[in-house]
Amino acid sequence: MLIYKIIKKEVKVFIKTNQFIIRPFKLSDAADLARNINNAKVARYTTSIPYPYKLQYAHDWLAKQIKTYEEKRPENIVWAIEIDREVVGAIGIHKIIYGHKAELGAWIAQKHWNKGIMTQVIKIMTDYAFKSFKLKRIYARIFTPNLGSKAVAEKNGFKLEGIMKKDAKKDGKYYDVYLLSKTK
Repeated sequence: MLIYKIIKKEVKVFIKTNQFIIRPFKLSDAADLARNINNAKVARYTTSIPYPYKLQYAHDWLAKQIKTYEEKRPENIVWAIEIDREVVGAIGIHKIIYGHKAELGAWIAQKHWNKGIMTQVIKIMTDYAFKSFKLKRIYARIFTPNLGSKAVAEKNGFKLEGIMKKDAKKDGKYYDVYLLSKTK
């Protein structure tokens, strides 16, 4: 059984399990972020992560992200996935329309693939997002070659709605994208 606790301090939320912590990013996470995201296999099926990923990208992205933590009703929230005091991934709820819907996005360092971590992270974050933002729908757009991410979404109750042809463009190549959703 998955047990976690949510601790509210000011406007920040920390979720701690026996395997990982989900928490807001800090500026000091830049080195971990750049090191773990700078992997062609991690970046290849994402729409917004460049490869190679430079440390300056991490500094710039973190500065923008941290500003969203101060917003009362942010459109996007992205939190760090921390294991053994190292940021090894991120989980985000994007395009939030309060009381209606949002998009899920996530990545994790290759060294943590196939350990069930992302399955747990997505369960926690979808539960949190449905409750906190009073959502009726959370959807995920997953590049069709990324069968691992599709399987993780399906383990969390996401249902395939269809395939969007040539919906994503990455490095000059067009990709078909699975559209999966979970509703309440």
